[in-house]
Amino acid sequence: METNYLILGASHAGLSALESIRRHDQESSLTIVTAEPDHLYSPTALPYVIAGKTSKGFMDIRKEDYFYTLNANLIKDARATGLDTAKKQVVLNHGIEINYDKLLIATGAAAWVPPVPGLDGVDYFCIRTLEDATVIRKNMTKGDSAVVIGAGFIGMHAAENLANAGLRVSVVETLDRIMPASFDAEASRRIEKVFLDKGITILTGRQVSSAGRSNGRIVLSLSDGENISADLVIVAAGISPNTGFLKGSGINCEQGIVVDERLRTSAGNVWAAGDVAAAPGFFSGSRAVGGTIPCAAEQGRTAGMDMAGDDYVTDYPGNLNMNTFGFFDNFAFSIGNIANHSSQKGSEVHSSDDPAGKPAGSPANNSFWKFVFQDNALTGVSAINCKLDPGILKQLILNKTDLSSRKEAFIKAPLEVGRQLMRELF
Repeated sequence: METNYLILGASHAGLSALESIRRHDQESSLTIVTAEPDHLYSPTALPYVIAGKTSKGFMDIRKEDYFYTLNANLIKDARATGLDTAKKQVVLNHGIEINYDKLLIATGAAAWVPPVPGLDGVDYFCIRTLEDATVIRKNMTKGDSAVVIGAGFIGMHAAENLANAGLRVSVVETLDRIMPASFDAEASRRIEKVFLDKGITILTGRQVSSAGRSNGRIVLSLSDGENISADLVIVAAGISPNTGFLKGSGINCEQGIVVDERLRTSAGNVWAAGDVAAAPGFFSGSRAVGGTIPCAAEQGRTAGMDMAGDDYVTDYPGNLNMNTFGFFDNFAFSIGNIANHSSQKGSEVHSSDDPAGKPAGSPANNSFWKFVFQDNALTGVSAINCKLDPGILKQLILNKTDLSSRKEAFIKAPLEVGRQLMRELF
């Protein structure tokens, strides 16, 4: 089989690349491969599957005629098992060989399971696919307690859904606070309090040192000597890029496929985007997996334009943290260099415990925002239950907008001043 463009992966990065290619090149042959057997979905839908708030038929991120409209050949239920960059050939798991002119690797990541002694001998679940979410949903009724290993977005979403299902839930996190990669300490504390008030036990600063079974239940031993037992264990400790099939390909991989500002890999005519790609960071320039949907979509857009030879392509600005988190009728978001802002020399921080402009219906006494500035430019935002526009704030950070003459006004009325600044910029 031969194709001009080959895209491995049909989630946000792959689909964004497909659309960018077709905006410039509508005629060349294009093939897109997905490991999913049926539905194409966003990972953001998985918590709703676990909660029973949606079904397979209502979670597709593209309509059935999408690929036909874009003149794309979709191959479902298939995975790449090998890549020969000299031959420009990908081999799929059922033996199909695809020769390409240009290749995008957007294979995403799998759940990373920590090397806990005994964990392989007990039943545990991860949350990366629709099948994972469906299996967890079925097993939630088989006991009355659950332990979640990891307090990032996936872990805390799981904890909320398990608690709403009536289970007693404990969350174990190695670091000293929940959601440590996304929120600053104050926002983490406020989010944690909501979970504690819902009866969820949060155990930070501790690791699971071993796992086993006793009296029909799973028993986890923690690094401080405490033992906790449960009927259900969810592992949400991180991700591992899907790069196994690249062995022998010569493509440079270091905790992900190393890419440049155009998402090009070390091999000619091969690009990578999404959770499989180690791209430069917006602030540091050091390469890492972005790990968010906005990063994946923007990387896919840049890669697709570059693959198609679009004259309007620009360099990927770098991974910029942007996360939104809805939990127990609360809403939080973070953008930019916020999680560890205290380590930034010369940073200027402004915060409000109960800002004006709260959304209607937001919980009382749980509104908060924090802005971090560096050299009069906004570099980070953290907010809970605030009437702000994350899109505008992201653009102010990306544009490194000089706020020196309007900083005071911006701090007093960030929504209104932010909108005015965007009107002037664009």
